[in-house]
Amino acid sequence: MAHLAIWSLRSGRIVALILSALFASGGFLHASSPTLPSSFDPYIHRAGGEPADPVNLIFRGADADTVAQVAQRVLGWPVVAGSAMDFIDRSHLHATAWQLGHDLPFGSRYHLRIESITAADGQSYTLAAVHRDDSVACGHVGRAFDQVRDIVAHDFADAGYRVSMVWLGNTNDGLQCDGSRTAGGGAAAIIDLGS
Repeated sequence: MAHLAIWSLRSGRIVALILSALFASGGFLHASSPTLPSSFDPYIHRAGGEPADPVNLIFRGADADTVAQVAQRVLGWPVVAGSAMDFIDRSHLHATAWQLGHDLPFGSRYHLRIESITAADGQSYTLAAVHRDDSVACGHVGRAFDQVRDIVAHDFADAGYRVSMVWLGNTNDGLQCDGSRTAGGGAAAIIDLGS
């Protein structure tokens, strides 16, 4: 019970800090803003092509390797293994370049997938998707997309990076291996690694 109370208190503080940072930085951007990439699918996809988790992080000013290095430093999450997922960006399929994670009690973990983008691709951003994996009989179920996104955003803001939010509208639910369906709230954090 104490674990739940601490988690609720921490979650409440994180949400309050994120909201205050949003209002201080100008709040939510809309996906049609000229300062945002606009030609990507807001979901990552399973090997069969079906949409899975929402894209809920956009890193500006860095390729996949740089995002992974900075995320490992800021979050303290090591490289982990996970199922293959693809990003669709500028009408091209991009594999997952990096998967980072943080183990939690009871077989759960935080799990971050980073799009395979290199400096040669000429993009000014790298997409990512983060969630909490919970163990189930068939493997794991991805949940808590918004809560884990907010944890990542908070940690990057605390490390001095500029963080804002954008509404992508990616609220469709995805089928999980146990038959359940999970969804995100439709927003992504934009983390400026050049700040």
